[in-house]
Amino acid sequence: IVRRETCGPRRFAIIDDTLAPRGSAKAPGAAVRFDHARKPNRPSFLLCQAFVTLCAVVPCRDRPRAVPILTGLCRGVGHVGKTALAKTLLRAVGDRLGPLCL
Repeated sequence: IVRRETCGPRRFAIIDDTLAPRGSAKAPGAAVRFDHARKPNRPSFLLCQAFVTLCAVVPCRDRPRAVPILTGLCRGVGHVGKTALAKTLLRAVGDRLGPLCL
């Protein structure tokens, strides 16, 4: 469906990370991470899991939409783990989607 809807010489993709706060350190990949959202009444560092998602941009009538394709749990702490996971997600689906602009 994504290949059909994203016709053209270039396809666009988005890589984003999401933090899911946890109450227990026993959750897989749970670590204390910096919360970039800076929401009020929350500490700057949270015990949470980090997920990295690869999305395809699909044109729509009024504006483009992001369609999630793959999501992975980041087990490493820091940006190095997120970058490695993003590369893995791109390798997993890159040949099926064709050339991508990130």
